[in-house]
Amino acid sequence: MLGLLLLLLSLSVVRYASLAILLLFVVDNMLLLIANGGEFFKNPFYVLDMIVVFLAIIFETVLSRALAGAVVIVARFWRFLRIGHGVFETTHHTVEEKFEKKFKTERDNGQKGGGSAKITALKKNGSN
Repeated sequence: MLGLLLLLLSLSVVRYASLAILLLFVVDNMLLLIANGGEFFKNPFYVLDMIVVFLAIIFETVLSRALAGAVVIVARFWRFLRIGHGVFETTHHTVEEKFEKKFKTERDNGQKGGGSAKITALKKNGSN
């Protein structure tokens, strides 16, 4: 009997924790909407995230069947994939910017420092 009570209590705690996390996602989406204004709806991934979060809340509060649970799991998995993709894209973009900046600096230094003149002089000296 005690085990059943603990199971029901833990089920209730997990359900409220899940709702709390979903509410954090709602706040995140609302802040994005406020920050981006109408541009928010031009990004399909923002709109998809909002739909996923609201569907997850509906499934969590209204529809508590096995199918709804499976849909919520898939939707949440999609959300975490999007977060991971965003982190990757940000990191990749930063690395590309640093590489391009370094390449441009080296290229500019070669042109400003008379790199082509030095190469021409070396060729003339080497051919004599």
